[in-house]
Amino acid sequence: MTQERMNALDEVGFVWKASKVDVALNEEIWRTRLDELKQFKAREGHCIVPDRYSKNPQLGFWVRTQRQSYKKLRQGKHSWLTPDRVRLLEETGFVWKLEKGRGSVSDKLLKMCFIEMTTM
Repeated sequence: MTQERMNALDEVGFVWKASKVDVALNEEIWRTRLDELKQFKAREGHCIVPDRYSKNPQLGFWVRTQRQSYKKLRQGKHSWLTPDRVRLLEETGFVWKLEKGRGSVSDKLLKMCFIEMTTM
């Protein structure tokens, strides 16, 4: 593995060797990212963080990782995403599956807001 890749993993809080201390640190990092997501939502009005979010690359990577972990969880595969974490994300308004295809992110957000408003 190149030093550049190792540095990129370090930047997003990758745990190289798990121990009880590392597990606690992982939980602390997860909670920090959740708080950052809440701040993003307060500013932007939604939880759809771009994968390559230049203002906070770690948050973009973390959000993508949550979606991947959720998919594994639903498939019955090993996932670090616990039911408690799923609940916390859902309470925040996390979007598990993004609609693929044409249209800008703002178009997709408008559609989501319309659907949410009409189902109230």
